[in-house]
Amino acid sequence: MLITPGPGIPVVIIGLGMLALEFAWAERWLERITNTVEQAVGQVAEGSPVRRVIVVGIGLLGLAASLAVAFFWDIPYFPG
Repeated sequence: MLITPGPGIPVVIIGLGMLALEFAWAERWLERITNTVEQAVGQVAEGSPVRRVIVVGIGLLGLAASLAVAFFWDIPYFPG
């Protein structure tokens, strides 16, 4: 799911969270990932308004692209 469209990164983080309950190596990896994400969020939050607009724009373009693919390829976006 990291190469193809899908929730790859959140699944990896959730899996590391579950493994961190039992294994010290998973807890170290989860802590490292959490620190990296916090630093990235801090850089965007403290960055220039242009950077914020670019990050939000890229997110909206990604959302629009996934909705367009789901619509044109007739992929059900929501089950049911």
